[in-house]
Amino acid sequence: MKFLADAMLARLGRWLRMMGYDTIIMKPDVSDEFVVRKAVEEDRVILTRDKRIRASVKVLLVKSDDHLKQLKEVFDAFHLKSLFPEHSRCSVCNGELRKIGDKWVCIKCGKLYWEGSHWIRIKKSLKELGY
Repeated sequence: MKFLADAMLARLGRWLRMMGYDTIIMKPDVSDEFVVRKAVEEDRVILTRDKRIRASVKVLLVKSDDHLKQLKEVFDAFHLKSLFPEHSRCSVCNGELRKIGDKWVCIKCGKLYWEGSHWIRIKKSLKELGY
């Protein structure tokens, strides 16, 4: 499943990427029409808090203000599971990550990730959410 998060849900979008889901995060200055057209062209589910968006693709109106509760909303709505870290994507550019030694590297932008204290916090957050 692929997602398109509007600018209001950028943090959720980065978390979905870390969880292994292909997620485009829109810039704040794009029109609703552009968001819908992009989602249709790429067969993506639109994630938004904007009640005015209408589309011929799936749209999930996210209710919570908290990014972890938002993640739970998306996971519950689409029966998803965490693919972290084996299938994580780059939180910056959405590229796929490959494990090289004890690090992970984005094959698109070259950003390096490693299993530091942030990984422990991510795993703790997932456990608290029941994933």
